[in-house]
Amino acid sequence: MHYTRGRTAAALAGAVLAAVLIRACVARRGGEAPDQGAVSRISEVDGVKVITLDAVAIKNSGIAAAPLAAAGHRKERNVFGEVLDPRAITPRAGDGFLIPSPLEGEGQPARHRSRSGEAGGDGGYAMKEHTLCVRVSLSDADAASTPRSPARVTLPDGTVVAADPLAAQAPGGGLVYRAPEGSSPPVPGTMLPVALPAGPEEAGYLILDSAVVWTDGKAWVYMRRDGNRFLRREITADTRGRGGWFVAGGFSPGEQVVVTGAQLLLSAEFLSQYALIEIAE
Repeated sequence: MHYTRGRTAAALAGAVLAAVLIRACVARRGGEAPDQGAVSRISEVDGVKVITLDAVAIKNSGIAAAPLAAAGHRKERNVFGEVLDPRAITPRAGDGFLIPSPLEGEGQPARHRSRSGEAGGDGGYAMKEHTLCVRVSLSDADAASTPRSPARVTLPDGTVVAADPLAAQAPGGGLVYRAPEGSSPPVPGTMLPVALPAGPEEAGYLILDSAVVWTDGKAWVYMRRDGNRFLRREITADTRGRGGWFVAGGFSPGEQVVVTGAQLLLSAEFLSQYALIEIAE
């Protein structure tokens, strides 16, 4: 219901802005000065539609822009990982969380925890509190080509957590990761979805969801230029980021993207085109 009301409000606001645009165009055709606060014009530069608004129109419509946010993105591949009993792990230097402490008996829980982080007396190994160990089964060649950078593990309750790679070895080979175990720790043997890094990190920008408009089966954003000019630019929306879409190129640092009111500009652009066709007829 709230979603429908939001879409209706956006459509009405776009129609109002378009009506102001049409009024301004009609005024110019008759030699009259456009109303204060009206859209100045829609022009075309190299095949790109440019909407020009005066300061009052921008303020009244609530349109706002913000600089592009620099972001990094690493391609991932989705696999499954098995929750391990930490006693099955052969520790390696540099893992950090694997520390000496007494071994557990058969009747004790599989996850042994050490609050103190101090060495125990008999050379066994345990995990720090609230740590989960997950093994991803891969061939030696596949494991060697996987970047040694954090993966993402989805816990049984749907929470996605970062998982750090370890140098530890586990039966069956593959890669071992540690992650927070969450409020309901899964038992050893549980299979969890794991998103593995699949290549070097790529530099680019994060386009917020509120900045993206969809038309003709494509994703677009409005760029703000010279304070009061707005032009629509297509983006490739196939890589999700946090709260938006990651784009690798096509933009420059400091460029302004409309993050509030993009749908209003799209509505104004299309509704004005229909009206101008009627005027010309």
